[in-house]
Amino acid sequence: MIYKNHSIYSLVFALLLIIISCETAQKVPKTSIQFEIVENGLSQTEKKRGIENLKKRLETLGVQNVEITERQGQKVTFTYEGNIKRPTFDKAFSVAGKLGFYEVCLEKKTLIEYLGDLRKVASDSDTLAKTADTKEDVDALYGITFVHSRGPIFGVIPEENIKKIRPLLEKGAFYYAAQKKHIQFLLGKKDTKGNYDVYVVYTDKNGKSALDGSYVEAAAAEKSRYFDGYSVNIQMNEEGAKIWGKLTGHVYETRGNIAVVLDNIVYSAPGVVSGAITGGRAEIQGDFTKEEAAVLATAIRSGNIPKMEIISVTTLKPY
Repeated sequence: MIYKNHSIYSLVFALLLIIISCETAQKVPKTSIQFEIVENGLSQTEKKRGIENLKKRLETLGVQNVEITERQGQKVTFTYEGNIKRPTFDKAFSVAGKLGFYEVCLEKKTLIEYLGDLRKVASDSDTLAKTADTKEDVDALYGITFVHSRGPIFGVIPEENIKKIRPLLEKGAFYYAAQKKHIQFLLGKKDTKGNYDVYVVYTDKNGKSALDGSYVEAAAAEKSRYFDGYSVNIQMNEEGAKIWGKLTGHVYETRGNIAVVLDNIVYSAPGVVSGAITGGRAEIQGDFTKEEAAVLATAIRSGNIPKMEIISVTTLKPY
């Protein structure tokens, strides 16, 4: 009888050990990550949307149970289950994911007449003073080599002259009286010689594009059909597809170009050669590596995030 009870106790003890072992094995490491938003001028709505997109960006990295655990001023802390190395975070959050499609301004000759020193901008009408009358004036003021031929590129600027054009870039959208539209200056990617293409695009009065990334429902990195590298193919939702069709139809009729802009960098500015594009599909070309295209696709899928810094990444004890 004693041996029988002893056997039962041993069996119960063994079962308890198995249960405890299983529970321990199921524990998942938890990590805390803190961001600080360093972008100024955001409305509460923009900040809220940006934080939601930060959460989406974390979820695209394969972690689970992402939660906001603390918000204090410009700092926000998330916790999640999973283990991701810091370099992966740095790459994933190095891109804001601000996508826009803009009609390119091709009125180069008349635009030169309106380019002057930004210190002479009339504050009441937000119109650039007419102080630059020739190509040479523009070159001297902004360090831009003007491109005469028809096409999307307004000019070219070497890296050492970027400081000259910086006030124009930071100005954002301003009113172009000759066409009664708002325009904005943007740069392309730096080429192998250290030069940047300069573009001028049409915007609304707040600098918004005709179509932005909020209409994108899917984005994927794929081998480019036209170049050796990779591109990012996107699919827009139904509303975005309608806007895209209208924009491409207009640009086709006017023999214009559409600037594909990501984080204020123009990656390409193609024309439209066969009429309005229906179906809401578009391709971002930039001769990307596979990894670069994957990072961009992730950023676009998760939505635009504000400019921010990663303050800390801390592994917590299993719960």
